[in-house]
Amino acid sequence: MSNMGVACGKYARSIGVTGAYISRMTGIPQDKVSRQFSGKAGLSADEFLSICAALRVDPNVIKTEYANLSDLAE
Repeated sequence: MSNMGVACGKYARSIGVTGAYISRMTGIPQDKVSRQFSGKAGLSADEFLSICAALRVDPNVIKTEYANLSDLAE
């Protein structure tokens, strides 16, 4: 599910949200968030939903709009 992490990172950057903010809001260590956003670490379903909640975005938006962009970039 690493492409979902990259997709979350793309969305977060597009709205000006930092990994530090995501870390504070979710309790996921900042270094892990950074690795998830770069695709170097996996992302569990619970983490994905927590990050989406912190970003205040419907998970389906990430899955349909940003995950496809991640696939193109790889």
